[in-house]
Amino acid sequence: MKITTENFRPRKLNNCPSILVALMYRSWHSDPNERPTLFFIKRVLRLILNVLPIEKQKCSKEIINDNKKQWINECNLSQKHLLNGPRLDNKDSVNIYQDCLRKAKHITDVQKDMSEMEQTLEAFQKEKDIKKDHYDQLLIENEKLSQQIEMLREKILHKKDFSK
Repeated sequence: MKITTENFRPRKLNNCPSILVALMYRSWHSDPNERPTLFFIKRVLRLILNVLPIEKQKCSKEIINDNKKQWINECNLSQKHLLNGPRLDNKDSVNIYQDCLRKAKHITDVQKDMSEMEQTLEAFQKEKDIKKDHYDQLLIENEKLSQQIEMLREKILHKKDFSK
């Protein structure tokens, strides 16, 4: 209730990137026309994930296995297409592995976006086909009505000729 009646907003988060804070506050704008679209929010969040410095996670066998399970379940990848885990004793290997994970995540995000666009396109195509079928049906009905009108005209003309 406070959000609508008193314009209540959570206080500023500590240790939060300023771009994220700005996005958050803009999303809470009282005027809905000033709020960013979901598409814009998604782009900014992707920018934050891809551009801002990322603190390197520590790699462990558990994390690597969790990553593999996630890729198998979310992306339907077979075992042979999964990234090999890094050599845990080699920092460069761990960094390369994490970079590959980020790039693979980016690729799957793009694939999901493309899939959503394809579904939207299919929905538009179905709607277009339905409208075309309806239009074709109206043309057929229009032709039938034109034929009926012409028949009635002929009857009227025939009656006039007959009455003379």
